[in-house]
Amino acid sequence: MLRNIICIILVLNLFVTFSKAIYISERNETKLLQSINDQLVELKAKQGRHEILIEELMKSMHILDRQDNFMDGLLKATNIQHLITEQERQAKLINGVVRESDFQQLKADFQYLRAELEKQKKEEADMDINMQELKKELEQRKKSAEDKESDSQSLRVENQNLRAELEKQKKDAANMASDIQQLRAELEKQEKDGIKKEFNNQQLKAELQQQKKCEVDNESLRAEVERKRKLVNGLVNPPNCTEAKSNGINEILLPNFSTQSFKVACDVETRGGGWTVILRRMDGSVNFYRNWTEYKNGFGDLNGEFFLGLEKIHAITEERRQELLVVLEDFEGDNRYENYDAFAIGNEDQQYVLHTLGEATGTAGDSLTYHRGHRFSTFDRNNDFWKKENKNYAKSNTGAWWFYGGHYSHLLGKYNDNNYEKGVIWYHFRGNEYSLKTAVMMIRPRK
Repeated sequence: MLRNIICIILVLNLFVTFSKAIYISERNETKLLQSINDQLVELKAKQGRHEILIEELMKSMHILDRQDNFMDGLLKATNIQHLITEQERQAKLINGVVRESDFQQLKADFQYLRAELEKQKKEEADMDINMQELKKELEQRKKSAEDKESDSQSLRVENQNLRAELEKQKKDAANMASDIQQLRAELEKQEKDGIKKEFNNQQLKAELQQQKKCEVDNESLRAEVERKRKLVNGLVNPPNCTEAKSNGINEILLPNFSTQSFKVACDVETRGGGWTVILRRMDGSVNFYRNWTEYKNGFGDLNGEFFLGLEKIHAITEERRQELLVVLEDFEGDNRYENYDAFAIGNEDQQYVLHTLGEATGTAGDSLTYHRGHRFSTFDRNNDFWKKENKNYAKSNTGAWWFYGGHYSHLLGKYNDNNYEKGVIWYHFRGNEYSLKTAVMMIRPRK
């Protein structure tokens, strides 16, 4: 029984010690080993005391066995009854001494062991509480570590984004510096040009002042000033392409149209040159199915396909009577030239009426002036004088033109569309079901 109790206590001690070791190992391995060593020493000391006590008990049992043997011998030599009486007396004496001593010792050991057990239970309860607190703290630290890891990952991503943004800003700053240098160079150039223009203006003003001082007829003076103004404007920006030296883009100025010059494409080779190109079709790279505003202002690429614009064409033809040349080419390489001595676009109620006088005016052989007074129409603005059943030819034929209840030419049609009256057509050249490869309209002042 006593041995069982001692074994239980030792097991509990070892469990508590192991629990402490686990708890302590998370903090300090050195302290753990020292604590285990101290507790083992203490347990060995307790075990030694218990073993001494057990040893003494075993000696007492051995003495009793010897006395029993001794009493057996005495019974044989003496009166059995006397020996029995003496044995009982001695047994009582011995048992009283031994049992009293053992009882006191066992009682003391039991109290010590119970106190020790209570102490162990209390320490175990405290350790359990500490263990729970440590678990909570460990969970909090794990969560904190996870949060820190998440924050660290976010910071790394943000840092990468900031670096990318910084690199972009550096690149933008470099581009900006380059743009600033270009702007400075352009500004210096404009300042130089401005100084030259200012110098020319000063000269003109001086000449004008000098002329004002002269005692001449006011009307003659105004005529002379106007002549010189036109001369100066003509030298800076001529009103047409008659002064152009080579094919390509030039600037012209029409004072009655705008104080600003605008760019045009010039042809200096075809039939004596001096032509201002107002329409060019050549490869289908530009969409000509456009609204009224776009045809009014013009669109396309002056180096490729384009339409100059109704407003500009009207301004050119209004200033001076023009001649018109239409140059056509099919996909087989055949060409046709249509020449018109008089050409004008009248801005009549914003309808831009076409007026022409051709080689075959009013005859079936002329695809442009077969009818007079053609009005320009687009899919969103129908100005056709003969609106058959409210039909809009610009919409149904997918292209704007000067329609008159139909048409014999349609150079603004859909490129490479050979359906009836849909493509770039000139009826008296290749009919209404052949879309031409090239179509150019050019004008120049009449000589």
